[in-house]
Amino acid sequence: MLDKLKDLYQMQKQAREMQAVLGAERATGLSKDGAVQITLSGSFDVVDIVVSDEAPLTKESVQKGVKEAFTDAQQKVKGILMQKFKGMA
Repeated sequence: MLDKLKDLYQMQKQAREMQAVLGAERATGLSKDGAVQITLSGSFDVVDIVVSDEAPLTKESVQKGVKEAFTDAQQKVKGILMQKFKGMA
């Protein structure tokens, strides 16, 4: 039983280490027109959002730009994660 607790502790320790590594990763996505930029952490938390001063600020253009930039950033984070954990499977 002590061995199982030890294994559980090791797994928890590894999980915390992975979360720290993921949290340190960053990927920035852009909208197709370049007006919106979103940066995500490796754990998919939004770190930063930038809207260009030259961007047309209609509701529709901002919504479209945010969606495009977020999707781009997500794909980049997924690529980073695949590279990082490729050897673990």
